[in-house]
Amino acid sequence: MNLVNNAIKFTEKGYVAFGYEVDEENEKIIFKIKDTGLGIDEDNHKHIFDRFKRVESDVSIKVGGLGLGLAISKAYVEMMGGTITLESKVEKGSVFSFSIPLKYDKVQRIIVQPINSIKTTKGKEDGTLLIAEDDNLNYLLFQKIMQLKNYKIIRAVNGLEAVEICINNPSIDLVLMDIKMPIMNGFEALEKIKAIRPELIIIAQTAYSSSEDEDKIYKAGFYGYITKPIKRERLFEIIDDVFQKKNTNK
Repeated sequence: MNLVNNAIKFTEKGYVAFGYEVDEENEKIIFKIKDTGLGIDEDNHKHIFDRFKRVESDVSIKVGGLGLGLAISKAYVEMMGGTITLESKVEKGSVFSFSIPLKYDKVQRIIVQPINSIKTTKGKEDGTLLIAEDDNLNYLLFQKIMQLKNYKIIRAVNGLEAVEICINNPSIDLVLMDIKMPIMNGFEALEKIKAIRPELIIIAQTAYSSSEDEDKIYKAGFYGYITKPIKRERLFEIIDDVFQKKNTNK
């Protein structure tokens, strides 16, 4: 996940690919994560897996991070008896490869799993949601989860854009607002939106959930909050609750 997350963060166009191959002869399994992103200068290759080492660029400053993801990935791979390597060229992209020993489970298992049929709603949408989220991976997760529902999804990549979209789109029924965003954070965006659309329901997204954070969120005027990583059941529960109340009050 660290490697895939990095590939997505630093790839603005093109693609990110993930796959594996089994090397029976050398008894190992090889995983590869390939992207067409910024790439890494060769001078930085030897330090890329060191702790707190990060290739400084405008993009790396924007996406943040402590420079620990690759070091942690390397540690996990080596704990499993494997190795990790990098091939990369600036403006061409990167390929991270890691291998671990190939060990087959000798115990034969027969697992019968129930078949769950998921009904997808078609036709007219049930409502419009604005997802204010600057992290691409988190937004992709939202998109994937919301495929099970029948809502129109609009995205804002920062707080200022969220304000502008809410002002110019009266059809928006609900906002999922990330607290930590560039240009304007979630609290600032909430204040500006509520000044113009006080009835609009806005739910906070946060990686923190202490009692102090919870108090601050509710006092600011958020309807509620969800914690990251997003749990599908909790997300559906709070969305369904909002739309049930909206329909009851009509």
